[in-house]
Amino acid sequence: MPPRSPTPYLATMPSSAPRVSRRSLSLRWSNPLRRAGVRRVMVVGGAGSLYVAPDQRVLDQPGFPDAYKPEATAGAAFLDALRRERDLDWTFVSPSAEFVSGPRTQTFRLGVDELLVDRSGRSWIIFDDYAIAFLDDFESGAHIKQRFTVGY
Repeated sequence: MPPRSPTPYLATMPSSAPRVSRRSLSLRWSNPLRRAGVRRVMVVGGAGSLYVAPDQRVLDQPGFPDAYKPEATAGAAFLDALRRERDLDWTFVSPSAEFVSGPRTQTFRLGVDELLVDRSGRSWIIFDDYAIAFLDDFESGAHIKQRFTVGY
């Protein structure tokens, strides 16, 4: 077996990915990582799998754009596969509903499975603040085998 790599493997699951069973999905991405000696995986997820209320995901809400449903559904399935993963140290990072440009604020909040919204009800994060939260977690390992989200 090759030596373990300290570098995480960054993964994504595009909406164009073929539909496969959950077991097959898990094996398709995890077996090559194991063979390569990768131990840590950080995934840039989406907001669609976050919850707005118990058992109510963002992607299941009325008005969720049809154009984003396939990718959000695939992302939720990938998160489910990660949650069954026993060998890899994974982290799934969900942004807020809106990803926007702007000056870095460094005043973001972290959450777990619920969509973060600001006082006006807007769910958003600036790219730079998301990147800081992502890299902070990479360095600290604070959310191993967990999903977290970042927003204002």
